[in-house]
Amino acid sequence: MIDLSGWPIGFRLALMFVPAVALLGGLAINCHIAISRHYQVMCDSFSRSTALKEEQRTSGDFGLRSRFLIIAGMTTPLIWPSLFIRRGTLHPADRDEFPGYLKFRMQLAMGLMVSGVISSIAVVNCFKW
Repeated sequence: MIDLSGWPIGFRLALMFVPAVALLGGLAINCHIAISRHYQVMCDSFSRSTALKEEQRTSGDFGLRSRFLIIAGMTTPLIWPSLFIRRGTLHPADRDEFPGYLKFRMQLAMGLMVSGVISSIAVVNCFKW
C-alpha cells in the first residue's frame, strides 16, 4: 500500500475524483445517445443483425434504463466485431456501414466507464488514506 497521508490535499482529492469523473463522463455520453436521434440511427444501422433483436428482447425498449442496456450491449460487437460475426449475431455489412461518429462515441463511453471502474477499484485497494 502507498501511504498518501503526507501528500497535498489537492492531489488526494484529484486522485479520488478522477475515476468518478471518467465514469460519469461515459454515462453522460450514453445518456446523450439514448435520448437523442442517435439511438434510432444505431438501431437502424444494426437492422440485419440478430444481436440488436436479442438485446431488445432481453432489455425491452421502453425506458431510459433499457436504452442504456441496449447501447452497452451493442457497443461490445463494435469493439470485437470478428467474434460476433463468427457467432452469427452481427452481419458484416452492418459493421462496415455503421456510422463512424457514433461508433467512436459508443466506444469512448464504454472505455471511460470501464477505466473509471477499474481505476476506482485501484485507488481504493492500493492507497492508504
